[in-house]
Amino acid sequence: MSTFDVVALGEPLIEVSTRGKITHGVDCGFAVSGDVVNTATAAVAAGARVAVVFDEGEPVDGWTLCSPDVDEIVEALKMNGVV
Repeated sequence: MSTFDVVALGEPLIEVSTRGKITHGVDCGFAVSGDVVNTATAAVAAGARVAVVFDEGEPVDGWTLCSPDVDEIVEALKMNGVV
């Protein structure tokens, strides 16, 4: 059984960025961020063993531009030392 100093519960966000205007066909960059990711990463930096719990969920009322890639979110968390 694993034990953690901090268990963060929340919604990781996928940030979309471009070097110009967002239009059809423009190349975009994606990053994982949000309060839960930032808090978890800060706790790891302070020496805590941290886990993040989140629900894959479904897009709601058109607010999700692209479906979240759960594997990408988990990989980004692991790269920051979050289990």
